Amino acid sequence: MARPKLSNRKAIQERLSVASKLKASGWTYAQLAEYFQMTVRSAQSMFRPKNVSNSGMCSKCKTASDHLHRHHPDYTKPSEVVLLCGSCHGKEQRDLRDKVKPLLLSGHTPIQIMELVPGVCRSSISKERRSIGLPPFPNSGPNWYKNGTRKPGEDNPEIDCACGCGIKILKYDSRGRPQTFAYRHSATRGDNYPRAKLNEEKVREIRSLFGQLTISQLARKYDVGWDTVKRIVTRQRWAHVQ
Repeated sequence: MARPKLSNRKAIQERLSVASKLKASGWTYAQLAEYFQMTVRSAQSMFRPKNVSNSGMCSKCKTASDHLHRHHPDYTKPSEVVLLCGSCHGKEQRDLRDKVKPLLLSGHTPIQIMELVPGVCRSSISKERRSIGLPPFPNSGPNWYKNGTRKPGEDNPEIDCACGCGIKILKYDSRGRPQTFAYRHSATRGDNYPRAKLNEEKVREIRSLFGQLTISQLARKYDVGWDTVKRIVTRQRWAHVQ
């Protein structure tokens, strides 16, 4: 595969810089995927270190190994890692958790701890909190470190789905996280998706022509996959189009 042009490489670096700031502020991979109009796996791969081998020499004890661990010294820079052997990585994690313990006992929040100890992750904070016998954080779902979660005793009113379908949903889900869209709905569905080959008019045509033409013929006519036509006809896709 050819290397991207200079302008494309610059755009990729700028996108990674923006994504790193959003991730450090508490965005999930799903939110990043929707923001950048990509899949969740693509959003995760942006932060995966490139061209880093698990073979080589430990950066601390200088021991050669074929099974080195990738350690993040600073989680606000997810693309930067160092290679450590298993024993050095374990010692590093224990040292970080020793720094976390007094902060937890003094009442610091997870986001404050992550700012004071850059190399510690959210799971390590939760493990250390359990190990010292403290109760879990309020609203301890995947977004427990973010603002906007449901407070104890707060009402959970119904709101309209943000995609405009007219469906009513609860403002918070079962874990207290704020909701915007109904299940499987988003702002980029249908005509709003930038790479969509079909629109509502073509979808209605496909459904009306089904029976006169086979699924394979419809797929060739509209330049889409056989499976796409099948799901449109059975209303597994474009279900909001009547």
